[in-house]
Amino acid sequence: MTEVVYAFNENYLEQTIISVISLLQYNPTVKVHLLEDQITPQKLDLFYEKVCAFSENINIISIEQVLGNLELSEKDRHPKTIYAKLFLADLLSCEKVLYIDSDIVVNGALDELFERDMENELAAGVIMPYSQQIKRKLDLSMEDSYICDGMVLLNLDEWRKQHISEVCRKYIAECEGEPYMLSEGVLNHVCRGKIGVLEPSYNLMPSMIFFQREQIISMNQCDWYYSSEQLEQAKAAPKMIHFMKELYNRPWFEPCDHP
Repeated sequence: MTEVVYAFNENYLEQTIISVISLLQYNPTVKVHLLEDQITPQKLDLFYEKVCAFSENINIISIEQVLGNLELSEKDRHPKTIYAKLFLADLLSCEKVLYIDSDIVVNGALDELFERDMENELAAGVIMPYSQQIKRKLDLSMEDSYICDGMVLLNLDEWRKQHISEVCRKYIAECEGEPYMLSEGVLNHVCRGKIGVLEPSYNLMPSMIFFQREQIISMNQCDWYYSSEQLEQAKAAPKMIHFMKELYNRPWFEPCDHP
């Protein structure tokens, strides 16, 4: 059975409901794990009320079962739920899992993604056009891919064999609970050399819509990015739309100017 994970707190309850429903409309047989951070029983009842009309294959888990004694810096204003994806191998027994951020809307069937051969990959995702300067801070080489962790496919079999969750904990501790680029930096640092690149249609981000390829490369001083044809295909038929907080207003704010 294909398994998908979300991690969220009360601030993203409604967005998570929408995202899960969009996932189930196109992928009705998936099992969904919801890692919640101190959400009240009343709010969880709302979740069940909205989502169980589409599927009863929903599993809600407290985030504390996943993070355990992970120590994060109190200076960080980001929710601790963003780190949950790094420790799913300790929680789930499946071969691989898809993690999705709550601000993503699924726009199609994901069968091809779920069937991906990940023999030589720890993780697979959509490229972020970051410079060599950012990569160097994470000990990445020029050839290493840097992916967005808002949507990431994880090879949990290999995570367990290579004890990757433990490596992540040690790295976060070495960074005194405040790793560079947060969970995304940890993922790319720890999985470097074993990261697969997905088509941009699996994570259509605002910059892909707003800018041309040449502008993205110039602004970010990156060495490699998707072709113009790949970006145009992603815009024409996105499999997942990521409503990140950049360039456009997000759909839960008025007025929303996202195309």
